[in-house]
Amino acid sequence: MPMSEETCRAIDILRSLRRASIFDPWTASELAVVVQYGDEAITERLAKHFRLDKSEEDHGKIHDTVRQIVSEIAESKGSVPALAGVRHTLGVLRRNHWVRSARGKGYWLTKSGEAVSLLDVMNACGYNAAITRCCHEGETDACFYASTCAAQRFYKQLAAELASAYSRITVADIDSGVSRVEIRVHRESPSQKEASAPFPDARSAI
Repeated sequence: MPMSEETCRAIDILRSLRRASIFDPWTASELAVVVQYGDEAITERLAKHFRLDKSEEDHGKIHDTVRQIVSEIAESKGSVPALAGVRHTLGVLRRNHWVRSARGKGYWLTKSGEAVSLLDVMNACGYNAAITRCCHEGETDACFYASTCAAQRFYKQLAAELASAYSRITVADIDSGVSRVEIRVHRESPSQKEASAPFPDARSAI
């Protein structure tokens, strides 16, 4: 099951709020500009302020630029597009206690980007790791061959490996573009089959 649009939006919101704080929260309109507004000119204006090394960023300058863009959009169009989707996703993040807000002020993180995994966000947004219908819990009769299918075991193992990999990728990793997870799927020799699972533990490759 691919990541949903809401999962992608949630990740972008969490990444953006790494530049916010309780003393300098971001509004829903400001977050909508960063995560939703597909304008190359806006992307270009923002990109020059973001750094892979967060210690080199000026968060105040980033926020000031976003505020200015929101103001410009409000003057020309009346409101920032796609606010409804952003507000809905913010509600999901608040229910999971990753984000807090103050009325009339905005939003900020209650957990660091290192403490929230990609799998956490995907699950919060309704992700199911099963890669086939027969792997869904309670769907053992999803197809005619479910009771005798030799491949089902491997589908379930692959789904578990994917979930394990997602759990080791954090919002901070995504924000920094740092990959700490490598998955290698290989064919085992007969002598290896008794000693290990069909797919190796990806943690050994981190």
